[in-house]
Amino acid sequence: MKDTCCGKQENCCQNDTKIKTEIRVCVSRSCTSFGADSIMQKISEALQLEPGQTNEQFDLDYCGCLGYCSNSPNVLINQDHIIHDAAVDTVMSEIKKGGKELENRILDVENVDEKVNVHFDDYLEK
Repeated sequence: MKDTCCGKQENCCQNDTKIKTEIRVCVSRSCTSFGADSIMQKISEALQLEPGQTNEQFDLDYCGCLGYCSNSPNVLINQDHIIHDAAVDTVMSEIKKGGKELENRILDVENVDEKVNVHFDDYLEK
């Protein structure tokens, strides 16, 4: 991506501004069952970041259910691209490729847990 400057004054904006790649690994029951923890471990090792940490290039963390349970495990990239059926052996190359664009769907990651996650234990007790 190209650096931008407001142009109001000479040298007023830093030209070394880097855009971070936000990576979120879904930890819904389905994604967890199909290896989300192994996926996160692979990404963490490759980026030398723990979940919840950032550096100048990456912002790594978990997220709630993304709603693609039949394609588990899922990895969200920059809130508008996704990797379905993520595999430990290929997840880093898929992240570098940028994942698949979410077609006409933008996820509100801040609220996805409350609106999408189903807690089956609550239903079993009734």
